[in-house]
Amino acid sequence: MKKVKLRTEFKLLVLISLILTVSFSVVNFISVNSYRSQLLQKVKSEADLYQVLLLYSEDFPMPEYFKLSPELPPDYETWNIVGKVRGKFLLLNVKEVNKQIYKYMISLFVWEIPALILTVFIVYRTVNHFIKREKETKELVKLFFLLFSHKLGNFLSLDRLSIELLLQKYGQDKPLLRLKRSYQIIEEDFKKSLKYIEALEVEREPEMVELSSIVKELLMKYHNYFPDKEVEVSLLPIRVKAKKADVESVLQLLIENAFKYSKNFIKVEASQQGKFYTLTFTNDVGNISSGSGIGLKMIEFLIRRLGWGMKIHPSDDKFIVELKIY
Repeated sequence: MKKVKLRTEFKLLVLISLILTVSFSVVNFISVNSYRSQLLQKVKSEADLYQVLLLYSEDFPMPEYFKLSPELPPDYETWNIVGKVRGKFLLLNVKEVNKQIYKYMISLFVWEIPALILTVFIVYRTVNHFIKREKETKELVKLFFLLFSHKLGNFLSLDRLSIELLLQKYGQDKPLLRLKRSYQIIEEDFKKSLKYIEALEVEREPEMVELSSIVKELLMKYHNYFPDKEVEVSLLPIRVKAKKADVESVLQLLIENAFKYSKNFIKVEASQQGKFYTLTFTNDVGNISSGSGIGLKMIEFLIRRLGWGMKIHPSDDKFIVELKIY
């Protein structure tokens, strides 16, 4: 059976309606109970007063919900005994009192239902406006990125052709091979970025992701680009519920940086503390100038989205990144 996915705006409308409905219901319950208590106290005070007045004259005018009767009430659901004067019973019409309570409740609903609808409408329109603006901004950024990607893709295609021609002419020259390897990494990053942008079009739900297999696959891929570097792996089966595109992007950026900036070796190991896991990426430091830090910023952004944590331990000879998986 296909799962029906509700729009964010509709979920928000339902949530606001529920919150306001529950809030008004609580306020109404307190208000009606308070009014009922005050009304019953008023009726009791009136009953005490009329008992004193009726001692002087039984013809004293009373409200319609009071009656002086020489007999017990025939219907106790309608009439209650609230006093006794000269052998006669002072009766209270309970239904008349309840009518006043019902009128009060109806007056509350008459005023609150339009207020509730208007409040929900105003809040919904306001939040929906900001959601639409966010979507438009997202689409604009995506459009600029795709335009840039199109131009970059054309440039990479020309470079690939040039590299192939140089290899055919000069053979397996080491500088040309390093250039080809660098190009392959850039092309892989470019394709990965395009896939990530395409994934943003659909707000995917979190799914069970096997981290160990993704790490092994990425290590094999980058080891093919850097075959002269030693790779040590010690992993555990790690399964987490998360957005797969974000997980793959985080792991690729971490492993790519480890290979790029290492001198001789890369080590990836996993440990477990209760229900939590830690992935540790260690590499020695090569004679390579540091990057712009954009990759690290991207990693931090994606980790915040995933709800994970990260600790960095730099030193003169090693660079260690601990990825906390919750």
